[in-house]
Amino acid sequence: MEKALSNIPEFVLFGSVTLFYIASLLFVFLLFVSEVTENGWLALISFAIFLLVTSWQSNLEPVDHLTANLALIGYYVGIGFIHSLIRTFIYGKKRKPERIGVIEEQKKWNDKFNESDEESTTKIDLFDDTTKRKLKGNVFRWWFLWPISLLTWIFSDLLSDVWGVVYKTFKKLFESILNLGMK
Repeated sequence: MEKALSNIPEFVLFGSVTLFYIASLLFVFLLFVSEVTENGWLALISFAIFLLVTSWQSNLEPVDHLTANLALIGYYVGIGFIHSLIRTFIYGKKRKPERIGVIEEQKKWNDKFNESDEESTTKIDLFDDTTKRKLKGNVFRWWFLWPISLLTWIFSDLLSDVWGVVYKTFKKLFESILNLGMK
């Protein structure tokens, strides 16, 4: 074990290993904040600052590591692309109830201009503008920050969905116990 740990290179920032770890943890924290607040600019700016600081004031050479690992970068981007496609599909499924009013409004608009042809509009046209605008920013975050996005998605959306299914399954049991307690 000690031999394995001795082969891990120590990176320093301003001459300190501790500062490098603090800067790295702050960088990862900002990526999580970016994902939770749905702010891609925060991720881009923190990545640029981390890259600049580590390339100028550290023994870590980010550009050398990036060029030496082009195949790994290709895998990362490919997995991120697949992740963003899955998240886009789920995003569309979750926005479905909000489309109902927009669909009715679109049908009224088509009737007003004598365009009753439903094929003239695609489903993406039936989304409101904020959904489309959010999708554009979300796709790039999901694509390029997929490890952070995946963790955030698992621990926020998927766990709450699982909890909702579990609660619906046992809802009558809990309500009957509550009613017994209230008597």
